[in-house]
Amino acid sequence: MTERDVDMGRRQRRFWWITLTGLGTVTAVTFVLLLLLPAGDLAPVVSEETTYVTGPLRADGTVDYVAAMRERIAEPIPPEENALVPMLRAVGPEDIGERQREALYAALEMEPLPAEGDYFIYLRKFIEEHCELAGAEKDAEGEDAGADPGSKSESSYDVRKRWHDRITAEPWTQSEIPCVAEWIEANGPALSLIEEAAGRSGYHKPITLVEAESGRRVVVDPYIGGGRTAAEVLRARATLRLGQDNPEAAVRDIATVYRLARLEAES
Repeated sequence: MTERDVDMGRRQRRFWWITLTGLGTVTAVTFVLLLLLPAGDLAPVVSEETTYVTGPLRADGTVDYVAAMRERIAEPIPPEENALVPMLRAVGPEDIGERQREALYAALEMEPLPAEGDYFIYLRKFIEEHCELAGAEKDAEGEDAGADPGSKSESSYDVRKRWHDRITAEPWTQSEIPCVAEWIEANGPALSLIEEAAGRSGYHKPITLVEAESGRRVVVDPYIGGGRTAAEVLRARATLRLGQDNPEAAVRDIATVYRLARLEAES
């Protein structure tokens, strides 16, 4: 090793020693100053010079961006005027993502829904649990478990489809399809809530902030499928009422469907 190499090594060591000492000194001084500053001096300053959105603010002085998005997407309405509240009481909590429920209930200012209640019952579930399907074996997958491959008997899926096509296309009577008439009657409490929802002045579905499985907090627009279920039951009841020679009641059911659709579309 030459004398030049030795001198170069000394310079490099001196450079790193000065650099690290300087960084350590700056860090220590900054830490001490932060400890000495009053806590109020560290509060964020929210103004149009620092951020486009200046409110509403959380308790710690930072901007609540989720609440700001809600205000800009749709103006909140009182729970007693919001059609979504009775609609949720009709469909139950199963149609709401499990991670979204608590935040959605809080945003709507409503009590959490119990797991069990007089909620809408899907036609397929009701038929499988309460109806005898002549000529077909009831099953969970819509396949005929009992019929031979070459037989002409209908599968349970075919029976359900035939009933569904009938009740949504033309008038029918309880004596023709008693099982479906019982399904409509079983959904009576939920239909009453849907009629209440259709009579309200607005529909507001707030976006929510939830914690994902990854641990990150994400903004979610909750999916709620209650409107489609309600429309299916009301349409079936309307054709039943036509079969019972009660057109006035049938028109009321169809009008309820249209009012719900209008409320959701205008939200």
